[in-house]
Amino acid sequence: MTRIAATLVVLWSLGPFLWFSLVSVKGPQEVSRRPPTLVPERPTLEGYRLAAGEGLLRWMRNSAVVSGATTLVAIPLAAMAAYALSRTRLRGRRAILGLLLAVS
Repeated sequence: MTRIAATLVVLWSLGPFLWFSLVSVKGPQEVSRRPPTLVPERPTLEGYRLAAGEGLLRWMRNSAVVSGATTLVAIPLAAMAAYALSRTRLRGRRAILGLLLAVS
């Protein structure tokens, strides 16, 4: 039963990625069509050409630099905080550790 539930959760989670991938190869008229179609009638890569011409690679590089720097700062800080919390006897220590794990 848990495998079925896990499979359903994975399929549900992959749905938006499938939708965005299919929409990315549709033309402007087909994207705004009502009701929307799942499979593009005439797939095109024009949107990707336009995005590449607008500096998409530079934006992606900037995002990678910012996320990498944030990760390099967050991981050591979270590790130090987790170590300190594991060594002290606080009420609610497990909740704090769980919250720390959830946000890092």
